Amino acid sequence: MEQKEQNLKQEAQNQDSKNEEELKKDSSEKEDSKEQMQEQKCGFVAVVGRPNAGKSTLLNHLAGYKLAMVSKKAQATRKRMNVIVMHKNAQIIFVDTPGIHQKERLLNKFMLEEALKALGDSDLHIFLAPVNDPISYYEEFLKLRKDKSIPHIVVLTKVDRVSNEKVLSKLSEYSKYADEFKAIIPYSVKKGGVSKEQLLDEIIKYLPNHLFFQ
Repeated sequence: MEQKEQNLKQEAQNQDSKNEEELKKDSSEKEDSKEQMQEQKCGFVAVVGRPNAGKSTLLNHLAGYKLAMVSKKAQATRKRMNVIVMHKNAQIIFVDTPGIHQKERLLNKFMLEEALKALGDSDLHIFLAPVNDPISYYEEFLKLRKDKSIPHIVVLTKVDRVSNEKVLSKLSEYSKYADEFKAIIPYSVKKGGVSKEQLLDEIIKYLPNHLFFQ
């Protein structure tokens, strides 16, 4: 009887020791996960603009391979498309949206709803502004944004097609909205403007610390 009690006592001690080791392991794993999250950034970035503003072209360029459809026909992107780009310590999940506009056709209404939903689900907005476009497209975008707390940057595209003076003039035109955007960046997938690395560096500034999605 005494031996049985000793065996039971030993089993209980062994179980306590095992539980303690498991707790230490869980605690260590949580600390490792916390440190990893502090080092990593991950977030959703909605790419928006007028129809045929070059959203898919930009995403293909940033991804480094052809992923999103490219078409001269407006509204080629009819549903949201996700493109994942890894850059330094960040996982950027780009969301290519249908072009934002206010026409009344049923398909256009659906596409506008898709674009607006992408805005609400994102950590950062990128507004594509072809350099020759009137600023009214950007002003329409500002009106459509429901959550003003989500930061956005303006990417001035197709700058390779115009003179430096034209680019500077357009930057000056946007300056009156400097309190609205985090940055305005001249960019071209061909030449001119900042590099792809510089654009990605700017984007990850505004992403939250988060573990990568698997």
